[in-house]
Amino acid sequence: MKLSVIEPTGVCIDNKCTLPAGEPFTLAVDVEKPPVEGFILAQSLVGFGPHLTYKPVPTPEHEVVLEPCAVPSHVFEEGETYVGHGCITGFPPIPIIVEPATLAVFELTCSEGTTSTLVELLLSPTNGTLMTTAGFSQIQPDLTHVTVNCVEPDTPTPGGPDTPTPTPTDTPEPSPTPGGPDTPTPTPSDTPEPSPTPGGPDTPTPTPSDTPTGTPTAATATPATPASTSTSTPVPANTPTQRPSLLGDVNCDGSVNPTDAALLLQLAAALIDELPCPDAGDADGDGETTVIDATVILQFSAGLISSLPP
Repeated sequence: MKLSVIEPTGVCIDNKCTLPAGEPFTLAVDVEKPPVEGFILAQSLVGFGPHLTYKPVPTPEHEVVLEPCAVPSHVFEEGETYVGHGCITGFPPIPIIVEPATLAVFELTCSEGTTSTLVELLLSPTNGTLMTTAGFSQIQPDLTHVTVNCVEPDTPTPGGPDTPTPTPTDTPEPSPTPGGPDTPTPTPSDTPEPSPTPGGPDTPTPTPSDTPTGTPTAATATPATPASTSTSTPVPANTPTQRPSLLGDVNCDGSVNPTDAALLLQLAAALIDELPCPDAGDADGDGETTVIDATVILQFSAGLISSLPP
């Protein structure tokens, strides 16, 4: 998969992109080399660090532009420094993708100050950048990155071309130096005898008093250094498995949609170990939870069938 800046254009050279500080820009994730047999699931996880900002659009599924998608899985992972997009392409009669295509297009915003950030595709056991082939095997695509340099506008240099150069004024003639050749040299007079110095040998020497000590300086209390605050994101506790009330709703969110099919595909590809609601996975009613159930859910979500089996 390839990660690139597509808007504004002409800002990147050799994967190094220079953009105005505080301004938005658009990234794209492209599937450049799909597997020969095609793929039924594609997803990307992009890390963009603490200096860039991701603002989700009101309808995040519009950020997934891969076609044909049965229905996009849209934004499936989101944090302060990363965002993930995904799409289930489907099973026949929904076409399987075999040609290069764009998976996701989304917007980030540069920092207000000058920064440099490595924006890269990431791997993760279940939610990282990956593809699932039509044969239900998982492949890890080649990963790329771009360096985004957010730069503040240039500040005018003092003394630049627009700054007027001061005109030097005429230098005044130097004044005659006192004691010059025309100045008569004074005749030295007799040097008077020095007066007796007070405190001479007949003057008693005062006894020094005790030297007062300096004013004690109050010690400055050093405030205790607060313990560093951890910035790690707390890991949410596992939600107890609930018994579903809706067939096909394997994530127990109250609806049957391609996200449920994606979880079934990930289970079939051993990307996850279990479903949030495992007893909802038998969408075709054959007594087993398999990739066929994912197919049925995809067809139901795409309107190819009107209902799931009783």
